This record gives sequence, structure tokens and C-alpha cells, in this order.
Amino acid sequence: MHSLTARLDELWIFIDSSVCSFAKTMPERPHEYILRERVSKNLFVRLVRHIRANGHNGKFFLNR
Repeated sequence: MHSLTARLDELWIFIDSSVCSFAKTMPERPHEYILRERVSKNLFVRLVRHIRANGHNGKFFLNR
């Protein structure tokens, strides 16, 4: 089994090498996203699982 550091390094390489799409329909809330169909399914799922397990649960933007 890979060490935690090696697994995180793989995810960072995946993020850095992925082509992100700009969310054109939300210019007032600029952000980018990765399309699952354009990347490795295995790495995409691993990234989603990592975010769900270690990410911060909150709102992306608050309505004003």
C-alpha cells in the first residue's frame, strides 16, 4: 500500500495536470471545475472521496 504522502502526491499531480473549465454561467461567482468525462475515472473518484473525508463542509457562496 502507498504511504499517505504518496497518495496525496498522486492527487496533487492529477489536479495540476487536469484541464479545468471556467463556469461561464456564473461570472459573478468565478470558479473552475474538472469534468469527470475528461479525466481518469479512478483518480476523479479518489479525489472526490478525499475531499468528502477531509474537506470543509460549508457554503460555496452566500447569497446577499
